[in-house]
Amino acid sequence: MTDFGNYLKDQRERRKWTLRHAAEQIGTSASRLAEIERGQSYHTGHETKPSRELVERIALAYDIPLQVLLARAGYSEGNSPEFSDETKIAAAIFENLSPERQELALGMLRLFAETEDNRN
Repeated sequence: MTDFGNYLKDQRERRKWTLRHAAEQIGTSASRLAEIERGQSYHTGHETKPSRELVERIALAYDIPLQVLLARAGYSEGNSPEFSDETKIAAAIFENLSPERQELALGMLRLFAETEDNRN
């Protein structure tokens, strides 16, 4: 299993979603999602990587920032930002929260961002 596949499986299981349910949310088949989580094609036995478009749909379904998921999937952007140590720590803490607490944390961050926008 790949790091990306492990990450996706962990995110799916944290939500208590079955493969079938997650696949429906993403708009793909359960077998394709299983291949991605395994990191290996059932047909060829070779390593498999989801398309950028599929990674975008996964990010939307799992409510994961797109740039984070693209980077984990191996899609590097030429101008992707370098994250500060504080941002890396915050991301690590966030990833270890339950989905419910992640939702609360995102809500708080959005509120902070709105407040900051209103100050400027």
